[in-house]
Amino acid sequence: MRAIKRYLSRFCLALAGLCISLFLAEGFVRIFFPYSRDHVVPSGLFDIDGYLGWKLKVGKSVTHHSHYFNVVYTINSLGFRDKPRNVPKGKNVYRILLYGDSQIFGWGVPEDKRFSNLIENHTQHLEIWNLAVPGYGLDQEILSYERDGKSLNADEIIFFVSENTLERTRYNYIYKKHKPMFAIDETGALKLIPIPKGKTATTSLLYKILSPMYLPYFLERRSEMLKDMLKKSSYGESWETNTEGFIPSECIGDFEKKMFIMARNMALERKQRIVILVELPKAKSKDIEDFCNRNGIGFLKIAFDDHNEKQGLIFGKYDGHWNPQGHKLVAQQLLSQMEKMSNGGENILPKREKEGDFPQGI
Repeated sequence: MRAIKRYLSRFCLALAGLCISLFLAEGFVRIFFPYSRDHVVPSGLFDIDGYLGWKLKVGKSVTHHSHYFNVVYTINSLGFRDKPRNVPKGKNVYRILLYGDSQIFGWGVPEDKRFSNLIENHTQHLEIWNLAVPGYGLDQEILSYERDGKSLNADEIIFFVSENTLERTRYNYIYKKHKPMFAIDETGALKLIPIPKGKTATTSLLYKILSPMYLPYFLERRSEMLKDMLKKSSYGESWETNTEGFIPSECIGDFEKKMFIMARNMALERKQRIVILVELPKAKSKDIEDFCNRNGIGFLKIAFDDHNEKQGLIFGKYDGHWNPQGHKLVAQQLLSQMEKMSNGGENILPKREKEGDFPQGI
């Protein structure tokens, strides 16, 4: 009995020592490395979701503090970073649902400076509902539309496609969270691989514990930097893969095409127009454009010139997200393209008086 009490006492002391050490380490990181969470969504912004992996928390409003921006993210009653919306649609209103990841969400950008807001605010009778969620892959975009998009009375659906949204479709566990993914079965058809049963509760608990902390993200970032250094030292200048080991191809494959067709068929069934919005290298962008043209899918393209990119006029200082100027350039490009697209033979957006004009204030 005494031995058990002695071992229990030692265990409690060891546990207390570990807790104190972690507490001190957490405090050290918060004081000396306060921007360890710069590339992580603010604490509590997500809810773990058993179907999509994660989603934005309804009604949440947080300030994203970093060493290069301080921006408020406010989530509306529908669970998206968007203005308050009414599902019933007004007369003559053309409604677009825009799906994407952190790029479309507006990472580090005030809500009213995002391209979706800029276009909507300067175009009559147009609503662009920004339904983007940070970290989403193209598969999650499509599944979000499948589950919740039917009831939103949309006329058009836009899916954002980039190297990141394509890459994420190859994983069912990413950013320390489980997610669904598609695979091709033995018949050549797409099949959904859902999140394993029982994982949602565990992931939710871990997220609630770790989300407010700085230490795990500091250690993870240092680990990634070390792995990058080792890879670069091993492969030299030829090292071109990202940290997930995914090598982007020059064209889209059968897997991506099947996802596009799946989304198109859903949109057709719901009598909604479907558009693919791409930010990709020229070869892959042209490949998707040709595929869309052959299969009755609308196509929009984002392409920046080298001058603006080199001058820092597009991306944030420390990451690859568009800054407010980048969103303005995107709005200019897309408004011009959207004016040329039609709905039942009529232009969706009003024509400008002459080529090159742009609504004042953007």
